[in-house]
Amino acid sequence: MAVERKLWKVPAAIVVVVLVVGLALLLGTEAGHYVASKRNSQRRSNRTQSILAQMNTLAVGDTLPDHPFEDLDHKELWLRDLLSEKTLISFTAPDCDACLAEFDELAAAVSDSADRRYFLIIWPYLTGTSRAQGIEHSLSGRVLYDKGGEFLDRLAVNTFPFNLIVNLAGAIEEIIADPMDREELAAIITANKAAEAGQK
Repeated sequence: MAVERKLWKVPAAIVVVVLVVGLALLLGTEAGHYVASKRNSQRRSNRTQSILAQMNTLAVGDTLPDHPFEDLDHKELWLRDLLSEKTLISFTAPDCDACLAEFDELAAAVSDSADRRYFLIIWPYLTGTSRAQGIEHSLSGRVLYDKGGEFLDRLAVNTFPFNLIVNLAGAIEEIIADPMDREELAAIITANKAAEAGQK
């Protein structure tokens, strides 16, 4: 009987050791992700602040001027008519690798065509590349052309991607001079849907 108890304790001890080691690895991995995420967030914040200091034209709380853009069918659209409760205005270029990464994240974050209305992609020039045409198609008319780069010049935007999160009145709530990830983009959709549900 004593031998049986000892034999039973050996597998139990192994299970406990495996659970402890597994938990330690899981917590260690999560801690590592958390530290890396905080580091990346700090790096991005520093980069954004550095770029904004050089621009000296934009700050959180500023209201963007209204401005006409062209869609890719050359129809004139005014910025104020395109804003939602929370809109991402992303100044990008179709041949910028970081911008392409952000487009992929956006495609993954958007679950249906209605979600696209919360995102405005502003290009400084038109392009005919197949990759650009794919982006245009996936965003269904949310790609706008800043004819002559007038709006970008007015704001002194010269780095891509350059992201502004603005409210319905065009006031800047956040500035991110770096690509945004899927979770951040999905949060914009969630915030708009919550606001719309509250208005019903």
